[in-house]
Amino acid sequence: MLSEGNDPQRLLAAEINPPYAEVPTTCSKYSKELIYETIKVWQQYSDAKLTARDAEEIITNMVGLYQYCEFIASTIGATGETAKVLDA
Repeated sequence: MLSEGNDPQRLLAAEINPPYAEVPTTCSKYSKELIYETIKVWQQYSDAKLTARDAEEIITNMVGLYQYCEFIASTIGATGETAKVLDA
């Protein structure tokens, strides 16, 4: 017996009209899929409904955080002086 989760027609409809299809096309910096998944992950932490613009800002901030962590890691690796880097 097919459950609602594995109904072939429902799965086909999801492929034709994925949930991220509702993301506005004005958000061209990141893919619709990434915008949708970002909203899906971060919505639970916000009382307000997140928008595509909010998702773009979250992604940009996360990329910046990652780049900063990479910088710190490369600085620590190059000098071995963790205390000086972390105190800065």
